[in-house]
Amino acid sequence: MKRYLSLRTRCIALAMVIALLLTLSAVTMAGATSHALPRHPVTTQAAVGHHSLSTCTVSASPSSQTVGVNQTARVTVSENCPAGYTYTQITWGDGTVSRYPGGCLTACMLLAEHSSARPGDYHPKICLELVNVCTTVEIRVV
Repeated sequence: MKRYLSLRTRCIALAMVIALLLTLSAVTMAGATSHALPRHPVTTQAAVGHHSLSTCTVSASPSSQTVGVNQTARVTVSENCPAGYTYTQITWGDGTVSRYPGGCLTACMLLAEHSSARPGDYHPKICLELVNVCTTVEIRVV
């Protein structure tokens, strides 16, 4: 009986550690900042070590969605960049930009959320910065 409790206690402790790690990674990926677009582009260069930038990939889903004015559009972004990157930047198309912390050296995902105050057909540009690997989706605001 004592051995069973020890194994059970270990399993519970392991589950708690995994839940904590998942919570910390989700909080890190969800913490974005939005700001107005700069008037002039900023030029930067990055050294990425021994990995080729062509190995970096980014995709987003859903590829198209429709939301109401001031309703939240949600985009799941899948990233894989062994070369490393500084942050994920989403230029929403309505004058705002969101930046999410980077650093995934293996495949990872983040959930990006945004709402627009004006109707329109927006095509947010989603990029891994500073490696400049990008994708886009469509968000219709009605």
